[in-house]
Amino acid sequence: MRPFVVLFLALALGAPAAAQDTRRIDASLEALLRSRQQAQRAPPSLGVASADAPGAFPFGLALESGAPGEPARVGVFVRFASPAALDELRAAGGVIGSISEDIATASVPVDALAALGRSAAFVSIEAARVVRAEHDSSMSAIDVDQIRSLVGNEWTGATGEGSIVAIYDTGLDVSHPDFIDAAGQTRVLGLWDQTSDMSN
Repeated sequence: MRPFVVLFLALALGAPAAAQDTRRIDASLEALLRSRQQAQRAPPSLGVASADAPGAFPFGLALESGAPGEPARVGVFVRFASPAALDELRAAGGVIGSISEDIATASVPVDALAALGRSAAFVSIEAARVVRAEHDSSMSAIDVDQIRSLVGNEWTGATGEGSIVAIYDTGLDVSHPDFIDAAGQTRVLGLWDQTSDMSN
């Protein structure tokens, strides 16, 4: 009789862990959830970092503290099993940015991560990272200055005419003269705006 009792207790103790299974979210988001749980359990005097405090979380995640009374949010990339997952994201308070096939960008409340991670509607949920745009050294890094240079007021060297260039940037003014050809048509072949909600 005693082995049965031990086995029953082991199953009972294991149940909460299974209920908390969030294996669909990546390690950085798991660490974020653990940090928040520690902050909620710890007395204020211990000074445990909270995701609600700007700059308190060291993993470079795209965290938003939110206005007073609003939940902290985190940027994510989700791969979903079916389009119904997008409704689940919205129901959890998520704001969808862009969608490409079975991948979407979104901003979700941190407190919704655990439940989303348990949902079979998602294949994976990965953290978005904060990146810093640095344009001051990009041209020299790719040796543009060795094929084209400014001499006085005149540019000399190869022009790159006929080349197709892909640009990942924080914004693009498609009406700028640099992107208009001699016939007044745009030179831009395609544009993927990852900031607007294109899911509706």
